[in-house]
Amino acid sequence: MRYAAILLFVSLFLHAENWPGWRGPTGDGISTEKNLPIRWSTTENIASVVPVGRAWQICESRHPRIQLRERDGYHPSPYGAYLTACMFYAYLTWQSPLGLSNGGLHQVNDRDAEILQRLAWEVFASRRAGIPF
Repeated sequence: MRYAAILLFVSLFLHAENWPGWRGPTGDGISTEKNLPIRWSTTENIASVVPVGRAWQICESRHPRIQLRERDGYHPSPYGAYLTACMFYAYLTWQSPLGLSNGGLHQVNDRDAEILQRLAWEVFASRRAGIPF
């Protein structure tokens, strides 16, 4: 609830161009916003990056039987989608995804869901200078 109040408070003071569709208000993908950031560094215009690719890399090396990609090799399988969701859960909540449900992805069995949950938390915690297992 505290975060919702902060978000509401901050959003009252922010104004941004309305993009009601994929290519923006004029359909050409060009923004008329002013003063947009053009540089990023460790101190300027900081954005968090969720290391989903690192989690996938570790999973594919440790658990090759868990197929994260569909047959085409590009699109995520239900397992890949679940690992990605676990990574975002950890980064957005700073809580372990261990014990979460499979989110309705019945193709992901409980044993593999636990492996993916642990892996997501391991990657998150290792980026935070310590693995809390």
